[in-house]
Amino acid sequence: MNNTKPQYPYLPEGSEFKFVGADDVFMRAAEEISHESGCAKGLVGVVIVRNGVVVAAGAAGSMKKNERPAVCKRVLLGCKTGEGYENCPNCDTPGHAEQMAIKNAAANGVDTHGADVYMWGHWWCCKSCWD
Repeated sequence: MNNTKPQYPYLPEGSEFKFVGADDVFMRAAEEISHESGCAKGLVGVVIVRNGVVVAAGAAGSMKKNERPAVCKRVLLGCKTGEGYENCPNCDTPGHAEQMAIKNAAANGVDTHGADVYMWGHWWCCKSCWD
C-alpha cells in the first residue's frame, strides 16, 4: 500500500488546467453557485459542462449557506489542505464543491465522464476530487 501523500497542486497524468477569464459564461455560473456555499474558509463553486451545457453544479460546504460559520475551525487548528474536515460541521460528505457537483450530477442521472469543470474561488482540485 502506498501511503505517499500527493503533491499539490495535484494533477493526474493526462489531465490539464486551463485558465479562463472571470467574464467566461461558465466561470460566471461557477461564481454564482459559489454564493450557495456553507464554507467559512471561502466561497467555492463548480459547474460541470458537457457539450457547452451546464449539467451539474455544487458549492463547498454542502451548499449550507444559511449555516455558514463566521470562522473556519480548520484554519484555527492549522489544518493543511486535505486535512481536518471532520472538525467542520459543514464539511460533511461531500464537502468540496467538486464532490457536491458530482453528487448532484449522479442524483440526476448525468454522466460526467469527458466533461469540463469550471471552478470559482479555487484554482485546483485535490486528489480525491480528481478521482
